[in-house]
Amino acid sequence: LGWHGLAVLGAAGCYATSAVAARLSSRTDSIESLMLWIMVILAAGASLLAWPQWLPVQTAHLGWLLVLALSGFVGQLAITEAFRHGQASAVAPFEYTALAWGMGLDWSVWRTVPDGYTLLGASIVVGSGLYLIRRENTHPVAEHP
Repeated sequence: LGWHGLAVLGAAGCYATSAVAARLSSRTDSIESLMLWIMVILAAGASLLAWPQWLPVQTAHLGWLLVLALSGFVGQLAITEAFRHGQASAVAPFEYTALAWGMGLDWSVWRTVPDGYTLLGASIVVGSGLYLIRRENTHPVAEHP
């Protein structure tokens, strides 16, 4: 499996855990509290990962960092609100568009495309999500409490 595969599995596990935790915490905590803790945990994790090869931030990059921070904040706020008010099985598939956005970004910046294994994995993930939506919509609520 290797380190790369473990990193992907770890990221998927952390993401799933954060989605479930946000959904459960939204019953008792405010959206501001949820956003604060999500951002603190992400900043701590990213800092730990960046620490071994940290380079000082260049002044020329501050504008891009501000754009990244604002877009990340707005995106996380939208995702948190969606999971707070909607069913996870209905909201999660909309996040699959991140795969297309990521591919578009990779192509526009580095002129790369994913390999066949990556596209196969993405197809399985998206297909599973679409299957769950269809299943939720076609079976009575009593079948899955």
